[in-house]
Amino acid sequence: MRARQTGLTLVELMVALVVGLAVIVAALSTYLSSGSSSRINSQITQMSEDANAALSLLRTHIAMAGYSHPTGLTATGELSKYYNGKAIFGCQNGLDNTSTGNYIGPNNAILTCNSGNPSSAETLIVLYEADASNTIPTSTGAGSDCLGNTAALMADGTTYLAENRFFLNSSGSLSCLGNGNKFPQPVVDNIADFSVLYGVAGTDSSSGTSVPLKVAQQYLTASQVGDMATGMWNQVVSVRICVVVRSEDDALDAPMTSYTDCHGQQQTPTTWGTPAKPDRRSYRRFTSTVALKNRIS
Repeated sequence: MRARQTGLTLVELMVALVVGLAVIVAALSTYLSSGSSSRINSQITQMSEDANAALSLLRTHIAMAGYSHPTGLTATGELSKYYNGKAIFGCQNGLDNTSTGNYIGPNNAILTCNSGNPSSAETLIVLYEADASNTIPTSTGAGSDCLGNTAALMADGTTYLAENRFFLNSSGSLSCLGNGNKFPQPVVDNIADFSVLYGVAGTDSSSGTSVPLKVAQQYLTASQVGDMATGMWNQVVSVRICVVVRSEDDALDAPMTSYTDCHGQQQTPTTWGTPAKPDRRSYRRFTSTVALKNRIS
């Protein structure tokens, strides 16, 4: 008898190839989807970390605004303190050229702001007594500014006053300039926008003297609060900070059409990088409100 031939027919071979290709395509699709999801999750995590770092840093310094060690009691039974100067100040368009090299300091020097429309140069200035407990002390035990440098020494020769300026630099980093250094340094990267609103309290004149109340009645921009000499800065009892954080790298399949900045304006990302490429980074806005405890206590 003739031996029977064994093996696959052409139809069976084709069916096997089709099934195999289907399995490979499904596995490849799952792998690519998993990789894309992992990349997006990584970028979202990075954005949250950057936002937390920026807001935590700002909240820490703002909460200390106006702090100084007590020196006794006033005639009305309230605590008096060594430093009674400005606690906080801001410029919606940054400081003008005549003020950038000056500091408010213990002499309550007057700074002036640039005029014009809101811009990315917005500056927040926070002042407080710096010591070994509320700042990272220097090697000599002195109080430090936001960059870890020795803060300015006041008239008594033992008290240090930190004056820290926070702003957004041209590279998209939240930066700080302290009065212990002549050069600002970036502290948090990937910040697309930075803005501040100031909670202004009313005043009570029933006693014949205008006394600031403790609760914010309205939130105003730095320009609306006024200049340093005649503005309502002594009535600021809280600060609302806003940052727009962007992902460090592309996180979207297509360029984002627009996002809302801290000023409530719609912004459209275009290109970025070298060479320039469509902007597929993600943008998210974060806000936080901080009470000036040394002002309302």
